[in-house]
Amino acid sequence: FLTSEKIRRETIDAKTTRKYVGGRGLGIRIFYDELKPKTDPL
Repeated sequence: FLTSEKIRRETIDAKTTRKYVGGRGLGIRIFYDELKPKTDPL
């Protein structure tokens, strides 16, 4: 949403927040979930 300058609010279940403690871990998980299959790693 960076190009459209919009934000969205999502609810994250407690199990996920416990599994990925801290902003960095949770941020990486969200990033991973948003990636499309076969995305070029570079």
